[in-house]
Formats: sequence, C-alpha cells, structure tokens
Amino acid sequence: MVMPPEVTYAYLDPISGSVILQALIAGALGAILSIKKVSWAIRGYFSRLFKRDKQ
Repeated sequence: MVMPPEVTYAYLDPISGSVILQALIAGALGAILSIKKVSWAIRGYFSRLFKRDKQ
C-alpha cells in the first residue's frame, strides 16, 4: 500500500508563477471580452427588432 507523506513541499519557480499569473489574466480578459461581445450582439438584435422609421 502506498502512503502519501505527511508533509509535502511544493516549489514554484518564478517562471511557473509567471505562467500561471499570465493564464489567469488572459482567462479573465477573455471572459470579459466574450461577455461584452454577446451583450453587443443582443443589444443590436433588439435595436433592429424595435427599430422605428423616422418620418
């Protein structure tokens, strides 16, 4: 039977931390821009749907 050690030591070098931080920032910005794009598409759809003719 394999028993895990009671104390584990983890090491993150600066490059690994930088990559993780970059991935988190890119994911957050990607989500924000995706939500913005969808909201503009919905807004455009409803503005065309309820468009009034100027006379």
